[in-house]
Amino acid sequence: MRHASLLLIAASTLFACANATDPEPGPKGEMGEMGEMGEPGPAGPPGSMGTMGSIGVSCWDLDEDRQCDVETEDYNEDGECNVGDCFGVEGPQGPAGPIGPTGATGSQGPAGPAGPAGPAGPAGPVGPAGA
Repeated sequence: MRHASLLLIAASTLFACANATDPEPGPKGEMGEMGEMGEPGPAGPPGSMGTMGSIGVSCWDLDEDRQCDVETEDYNEDGECNVGDCFGVEGPQGPAGPIGPTGATGSQGPAGPAGPAGPAGPAGPVGPAGA
């Protein structure tokens, strides 16, 4: 009898669920906490090739005519216009260095010309009487 009661309850529950109509959904709940970061996905396909950029000017080409002018653009005088002729913006002046050691005494120079005569000096004291 007990099995029959359980069977009857199970059958009536199944019948009630099968014939129930779906109720209206309730209000939207609050956003839950962010979950842990998942594993990275596979790499995507390579993008398409970009457009060709404009041709630049060499750092030595001071007048930007794309021609080597050895007279004005070959700074290191090696006969070519190349990276050895390139300089960046001039930086600030550095601090003064330490004073160097005193050099050796040089040889005596030649005598200089005589200077102009000086003014007459004051009269001296009267000397002792003569014999």
